[in-house]
Amino acid sequence: MKTVHPATAPVFPAKLPASGFWPLTLGCFLLASALASAATPAISSTISAATVYTDRAVVTRNAHLDLPAGPSQLTFEQLPAGLVEASLQVNGHGPANATILDVAARIVHSIDTANPDEKKIEDEIEDLRQRDRILADKVQLLTRQTALLAQIEAAATRLPAPPPPAKDGSPASPPPTFEEWQKLLDFSAGQTKNLAETQRGLDRDRELLAAKIDAANSRLNDLRGQRTGGKATTTVTVRLTAATAGALDLALMYAVPNAGWSPVYDARLRTSSHELELGYFGLVHNGTGEDWKNISLTLSTARPALGGGVAEPSAWILDVVQPMVVPAVSAGAPAINGLRGGQGGRGGLTQAGAGTLTLT
Repeated sequence: MKTVHPATAPVFPAKLPASGFWPLTLGCFLLASALASAATPAISSTISAATVYTDRAVVTRNAHLDLPAGPSQLTFEQLPAGLVEASLQVNGHGPANATILDVAARIVHSIDTANPDEKKIEDEIEDLRQRDRILADKVQLLTRQTALLAQIEAAATRLPAPPPPAKDGSPASPPPTFEEWQKLLDFSAGQTKNLAETQRGLDRDRELLAAKIDAANSRLNDLRGQRTGGKATTTVTVRLTAATAGALDLALMYAVPNAGWSPVYDARLRTSSHELELGYFGLVHNGTGEDWKNISLTLSTARPALGGGVAEPSAWILDVVQPMVVPAVSAGAPAINGLRGGQGGRGGLTQAGAGTLTLT
């Protein structure tokens, strides 16, 4: 498998023939490519290996798929959000003569899954509100009973008009007696008292329910405030084209932070034999969010760099050598560093002028 650089892609001529055949062919080709790449289902992949460094890890994912002839677009979803895009590498082998065209990565934000405790609190709030609605119905019924009792009381205490004489000549019904009035007033007072007590009980129960609903809403808002706003993952898209249909084993490698390892040593002294047993192993830290079970794990002491550059050289300043002028030496003065004045040649002092000597 080889990677095709964008510069090697075919270039269509700028001037098309007058027949219009090429534009139609080009349009059909672009339409077919768009339809082929429109559906990009996520492929199933598993982690097969990981190389862990002291500050990161390089993960290898493998996928086996059957490619149709022509262009295809494959996606690896639910990868770590901290995936380093510059470290992406894709290779594969198989009967399908495929060429990788492009590899790209993008961040995908998904809605954060609600905390299970939120569901419990929401159910609790709904139950409290249902109980409050039942109490509200009782209050409404109590209000109607109170109004009905007031109507009965008003009708009973209204002075009746003189009854008309009976048609058959029998005497009219006598007005209520004092004892009957007293019983009516006692009944009204008792019912009013019972309704008022029931009303106070309902009001108290509704106040307690309102306080519980407010407390539950506060706890629910606290849990919702702890959300991170959604989960971010990386989706890697691989575009390739296959000359013939066939199977392909694809490997995707990428670097992720939040992983590393450190050496751990265990020293045990055997007092019987006066021997020191030294054991060592690696403590691996995996904070990438991916499961590394049943994979080939390699620990490396190297410190790879994701990018590098040539070191900037320091400046070298070149200039013409200037002669050094020193004071003249008298004839009776001792020699300077084994050199005597007046002697010519390399490394000596030469008379340069009146009162001066030049070092050559």
